[in-house]
Amino acid sequence: MAMSKSDQIHDLRGKGMGEREAVLVSMKKTAAEKKEEKMDMAPATASPREEYSYGLRLDLNEEVLDKLGLDELPDVGDTLALDVKGTVESVSQRTDASDKTKHRSLTLQITDMSLE
Repeated sequence: MAMSKSDQIHDLRGKGMGEREAVLVSMKKTAAEKKEEKMDMAPATASPREEYSYGLRLDLNEEVLDKLGLDELPDVGDTLALDVKGTVESVSQRTDASDKTKHRSLTLQITDMSLE
């Protein structure tokens, strides 16, 4: 019997990070998403340079870089592997009465991280 996506995610709880293989999904916006977003924004706020949604950027300060053992900074444009573990801090789901559009969100507090 195949597990639903929700069951698969819940099944990962309690497992160590090394006990599963991560499936990476590109978070880059599609052309259709960019077009829709551009139509929703005022011309002064639209930015064609935003390839990824707000909230997907991490800023790591000196303290965090030291904890991760990163003595030398990588070059701009380098690709790094990032493994994280986090705690779900909040979840929200609502439906707009006017157009029945569903909106969901999840706040995740990163608690453990490695960087390669």
